[in-house]
Amino acid sequence: VFPSRANFVLVRTPHPAHLVFDRMLARGVLVRIFEQSPRLDRCLRITAGTLYENARCIHVLREALTELSARPTLAAVPTLTA
Repeated sequence: VFPSRANFVLVRTPHPAHLVFDRMLARGVLVRIFEQSPRLDRCLRITAGTLYENARCIHVLREALTELSARPTLAAVPTLTA
C-alpha cells in the first residue's frame, strides 16, 4: 500500500491487477486497475467507503488473492518430452 492523503489507497498486488480485478468484480466489489502505466504494474486503486464497505472490500481482496495464489502456474504444468 502506498502512502495516501486522499479518499483512496493504491495497492500493489502479487498478481496481475486484471486477475484480481476480475475476481473482486465477480464478488460485487469494484476497484480500478492501472496496468496501462508500467510504474503502476499490478496496482489497484481502492476508494474508501463506509466501515461495512471497507471491511467487505478487504475480505473480498483477501479471497481473490488466496484464490490466485492457489491456482497452478505454468511452471507446474508438465511438459511433453519426445
